[in-house]
Amino acid sequence: ALSELDALALRMTDREKASQKVERFTRKAAAAVMLQERIGETFEAFVTGASEKGTYVRLIDPPAEGRVVWGWQGLRVGQRVRVRLLATDPYLGFIDFGHTG
Repeated sequence: ALSELDALALRMTDREKASQKVERFTRKAAAAVMLQERIGETFEAFVTGASEKGTYVRLIDPPAEGRVVWGWQGLRVGQRVRVRLLATDPYLGFIDFGHTG
């Protein structure tokens, strides 16, 4: 059985994780709002992640991260690329890009 102290530590850890999740979502939603008026523009970016869930890039300026939904094949983590902003959804915190070269 867990002691009260162990139970408290577990609860605090769960709360910390929940807090971090809210912070991440807030950053994503804010970036989506900031970029909403820039749909169609191209940006320099670095590939930050690639998995079965998708390929992700971080813009150099402004600093924002999103998913490459078009032209992601062959992109490698660390690669510098140009991407076009295709769509944003502030309510979901989504930013979608297409790879342009």
